[in-house]
Amino acid sequence: MLYRMMVLTRNFFLLIVLVFLLGHCAPIPTNSSEQFLNALGFANYGSQSFQLGGRISGLQGTGLQISNSISGTNLAITDNGNFVFAEPISINQAYNITITNQPTSPAQECVVTGGEGTALGNIETVSINCDISRFSIGGTVENLKGSGFQISLNSVQFLSITSNGTFAFPDTFISEQTYSVTVTNQPTSPPQTCLLENATGTTSNSNITNIRINCLDQAVVASVSPSGLTMTATAPIVITFNKAMQANSCTIEGSIEGDSHTETWSTTSSANDTLTLTPTATWGLGINRNLIIQNCLDVDGLLSLNGFSLRYEGFFSITATVDAIRYVSNSGNNAANNCTNPASPCLTIEYAYNLLTGVANCATNHDCAVFIQSGNYFPTNTIALSEGVSLIGSRSSNFFSSTYPNTVTGIFGNSITGCGNLASNYCRTILVQNVSNQTQISSMAVLGKPSVEFATAIQVGNSGNANLRSLQITVNDTNLTGSSPVGVLINGTGLTVNYNYLYVEGGNATGTGSTTTAMLVDNSPSINLTMTGSVLGIKNANTVYGFRLQSTSIATINLYYISSNRNNVGFLPNSVRNLSFDGNLSQVAFNLIYSNIQSFNANETSIAIDWNSTNAPTAVQYLLSNNITTGSISLGTGQAIGINYQRLAGILLNNRIVGGEFSGAGSPTINGIRCSIANDVRIWGNSIASGRGSSSHSAVFLGAGCSEASILNNNLAGNSDGSSVCILADNSYANGAITNNNFHSCAGAHFRVDGGTPVNYFVSNCAGTGTGNLASGAGCTNTLSAATAATVAGNIDQNASFLNTGSGIDLWNWDLRLRTDGTTPCILSRGARSLTPLLAMGNPAYQYLSLDIAGNTRTQTSTTGINNLPVDAAGISIGSYENDGFCQN
Repeated sequence: MLYRMMVLTRNFFLLIVLVFLLGHCAPIPTNSSEQFLNALGFANYGSQSFQLGGRISGLQGTGLQISNSISGTNLAITDNGNFVFAEPISINQAYNITITNQPTSPAQECVVTGGEGTALGNIETVSINCDISRFSIGGTVENLKGSGFQISLNSVQFLSITSNGTFAFPDTFISEQTYSVTVTNQPTSPPQTCLLENATGTTSNSNITNIRINCLDQAVVASVSPSGLTMTATAPIVITFNKAMQANSCTIEGSIEGDSHTETWSTTSSANDTLTLTPTATWGLGINRNLIIQNCLDVDGLLSLNGFSLRYEGFFSITATVDAIRYVSNSGNNAANNCTNPASPCLTIEYAYNLLTGVANCATNHDCAVFIQSGNYFPTNTIALSEGVSLIGSRSSNFFSSTYPNTVTGIFGNSITGCGNLASNYCRTILVQNVSNQTQISSMAVLGKPSVEFATAIQVGNSGNANLRSLQITVNDTNLTGSSPVGVLINGTGLTVNYNYLYVEGGNATGTGSTTTAMLVDNSPSINLTMTGSVLGIKNANTVYGFRLQSTSIATINLYYISSNRNNVGFLPNSVRNLSFDGNLSQVAFNLIYSNIQSFNANETSIAIDWNSTNAPTAVQYLLSNNITTGSISLGTGQAIGINYQRLAGILLNNRIVGGEFSGAGSPTINGIRCSIANDVRIWGNSIASGRGSSSHSAVFLGAGCSEASILNNNLAGNSDGSSVCILADNSYANGAITNNNFHSCAGAHFRVDGGTPVNYFVSNCAGTGTGNLASGAGCTNTLSAATAATVAGNIDQNASFLNTGSGIDLWNWDLRLRTDGTTPCILSRGARSLTPLLAMGNPAYQYLSLDIAGNTRTQTSTTGINNLPVDAAGISIGSYENDGFCQN
């Protein structure tokens, strides 16, 4: 040991001497220094060679090449880890490692660290780290003038642009990724149409900067003559645009277009900027006759004015004589006034209306109306409509244009007397009877009398077929015991009515035993009612109805685009039913389409749609593409149900249906759908959730009389509370057709009979046979009856990957849309069976097969390579929402 230390000490001393000589003496020739080093014990110093290399990390692409300054040759690198150049490096030789080709597919930027130096031994410390290169997507914007302009990248990232110049989305892309830029909001104020060039492509190895957005002014109507609301039957209609147009490019529609006329294009300020419509003889007479201009092309070739209605109040009123229109204003005067001059209007609605009531020409021509300036009016008597005399509210100060809904005419029933103490003697602000649909009430608020037991804003009696449009309808509050305010009371015969864009609600009735109803159809045989784009407001009372039909045996009720609204939520009603049908409904046809029906919180009962017929139906009911949800209840003996039906015959297709919520002691009835007695009901392609908070809650309940119910292609969702059942059956349930449904989060059971010993009931997912079925007995209390085993197939149990728009994880808060991020099983997004063979072309539900609840196209995506699909899979999604995005096989 001592000897080795002496050797090391000697060598160290000699090395110090060598360094001193090299640093302070005259240069020694290389060969002499090598000989000197050899003599000192550093044998073969000049002939030594070493390896030159290092380590690669982060490499994902291909084509990486590096070189060193010694040989100049390139070294191709294909993997992460260690690398070594083939050529050795001599001692004291300088080296420099550089990147000659960066990787592609994906593009990367690799950086060399420690790649330069002089060799004194093996070089192993060179580090090359590669990061994926990211590139921005952008371009330039030109001629932008308006506000609100927004574009999107792959419909995921949105960018608002407020000025001309360059733009770039904040998120970046790696190479070889596809991109698509689209316009999500065109500019307004002024309106423009922005056109995109080079908006799609695939990223390469540099930023995308060549997307060009050029914004052009849209064509709009600059002026219309006549400028007032009314015109005579021979007056031409002159429409002037704000820019040059392509002559003869517009299509003219609406009731005026059907009158014989000529269309002439001329130049006012720019080429072909003026369109004149001239009647061949006279225009047809009438109040609010509409003219629609669409599909116009300007000189830039842009499609403009699509669906645009020329409107002062939306329509022209064409009269035979100037005295067919009477004018009313709060600043007017009744004294010695015939109300025909808009500059000198009358003071009260009754006075002006009575001047036209019973006038023969009004009933013949249907061109008479009372125009009412915005403001509040208090008639002392019910206004009874007369044939051909319309009420048009919310007029501007010169009566030329509408101020609705910003500034509204209000007609209050406060001053009407001698009524309201009996159900047979309702106080009514306006009475509609013995008038045709050419008589209108529009653009105003109508309010029923307050503080009486029985009041309504509008009562519709025998042959009261007036057109109600753009109205706000309610009844002022009452606190009397047993009161029953109604927004619109319909109790006449011979009715074919069309109501559009109403907001209708009953009044607040906080007295004991009170009931409030937004719209009541009571004892009105042979009614045909169509209501579109309207809102049913829910007010406060012991018992609350939105729309209610009772004691009406023959009817056709069409509700399109209806929604619900709740005011004054501080009061908790005992019972809320948003749509209620009761009595002998055997000949009641009912269509509910694209509506949002929500029942709200209540003490005991909250039901969105309650259909309770005492007789088997001969008419058919269709509930298509609706959102139907239920509120929460407080009592443990109550009900919170999405759709509760008895003796329904029809189709429930593409609906989202969610049961209610309960927290407390007890076991209330909570269901998405509750069927007591069915007559050929088809529950197809819906998303149905059970609700939560009760040991007796289920997505679907099937009573003893529901053996004819067909349940197909539905997403049936339980709840995460551990007790929910997807399908719960009465103990005497016999059979049915439950096929090709998805059972999701059915913690209590997929299918369960509620008490007793079942006799011959089944559900296919208890069988454990057939492609896509569940394992034998999974989630079931009994196995499949052999007698019915051959009639069912294809139910599955898959995580539906719903989107959540509420708080928490409970399905009651979820919107039941399928995710498009690849987490949804393909059997859900592609596995629905085709309904086309089951519906004839004439069936009203047929046209809704191609659309989902949101109006998206049901794309029949390829099912090739997807496992466990039924043989007749249509390639569309199970449930009410279509998902054509990525899926998980």
